[in-house]
Amino acid sequence: LVPPDLFSSRFSTQCSNPITGVTLNPLRKDRTPHGSSGGEGALVGGGGSPLGFGTDVGGSVRLPAAMCGVVGFKPTTRRLSYRNMSIVSTAKPISPTWGPICRDVATCQMVMEALFNSPVTRSVDPECPPVPFNQVPKDRRLRIGYFLKLDDLVPVPAVRRALLHVRDKLIARGHELVEWEAPFTAKEYMSLFLKSIFADGCSEIKRCVAHDKLDPCIRRIYQLSVMPWYRRWWLKFKLNLTGSWESLAVVNAVGGFSSVADLESHLHTLQKFRWRILDSLRAKSLDVILCPVAGFAAALPINPPYSTTGMLTFQNLANTLNAPAGCMPSGCVVEERDVQVLEQAVNGHEIQSSEPQEAEFYKGYRALSPLHRHMLPLQRGTEGLPIPVQFMSPPWQDELCLHAMREAELALQAPTSPLHVPGGGFAPLKSFL
Repeated sequence: LVPPDLFSSRFSTQCSNPITGVTLNPLRKDRTPHGSSGGEGALVGGGGSPLGFGTDVGGSVRLPAAMCGVVGFKPTTRRLSYRNMSIVSTAKPISPTWGPICRDVATCQMVMEALFNSPVTRSVDPECPPVPFNQVPKDRRLRIGYFLKLDDLVPVPAVRRALLHVRDKLIARGHELVEWEAPFTAKEYMSLFLKSIFADGCSEIKRCVAHDKLDPCIRRIYQLSVMPWYRRWWLKFKLNLTGSWESLAVVNAVGGFSSVADLESHLHTLQKFRWRILDSLRAKSLDVILCPVAGFAAALPINPPYSTTGMLTFQNLANTLNAPAGCMPSGCVVEERDVQVLEQAVNGHEIQSSEPQEAEFYKGYRALSPLHRHMLPLQRGTEGLPIPVQFMSPPWQDELCLHAMREAELALQAPTSPLHVPGGGFAPLKSFL
């Protein structure tokens, strides 16, 4: 057993702490493995382990796995017990869970089947429902919805290309793919999610760093949480004027709720939001959703100068819905052309693309969101890095999500780990057992 590195407060997409320093991405040393389970993602992605586990309250299993070129899976919350998990120190509207980080989907399926069928879970935690693994027939054809963007939040060109590549491979394998338009805006969703995560007014973060040196990863959130109310009010006023809705959502959330009545009202709004999304999936008879992991294609620089919280909306949607979700490599890597198209879109130039749909898709990209302007400097130098995609299914349909991921893996007909060497490479986990 190897205890991997992690971020000290578990609420960051970077991975560093004052004790062990900065964890590096095994695929590119000037990039972060992301977090908060970044040590585990780096260990598995770098070939140091066939299997690891991490916690996930906003994407902390899937993002490190995705950016280290491997597979990560977040099960439905409560399907696995989280009793005695150190991450659960305060009850929040969105509960955490834990899941595996593996080199391939086949291993991930095997691990989840063993965990769901284990009698130990019920003996340790009687509140954990006895829901055994329900094997999906291998010939089951899926109706898969996909979306490429959320309202005005548009991922970079490499993400769009990779997702359409996986879509086409799944269609060729016999599955039905239909475009799904999310019935909400990125602004609406982000406000709900952040208020849920920081419902305690950042008391857990303050507790975690109370006797530690303040790590750069958490400095911004910590400073906002201890800021006097009048300074925070003035900051909100300025952000309203500039239209920085992402930063405004963060500032609005870190103060927590002023009363129990406000919290109860938020819980009601959150539940209605969940029903709206799930009703939309049911109305289209969708088994699974295919979508980006994040708005950026590959790992970001260590401690980037810009906030990218809004670009993570794609992954933490599963946490808000309590939906099982998994990420995997798409079989594509970032190409020089992807960065060139992004540069044209950010600078407001005409998109030079052989695909008319791509030029139309990125028309007016710079003006759609303040986040888009920061994507170019953050994605320069990522050529050759793997691009992930994400699958998500309705709550308690973990097996369908895993089945879709496995079908994509087979459709791509390529190893999911960028470290695989033809004729050699990694053995599946069962070889170690």
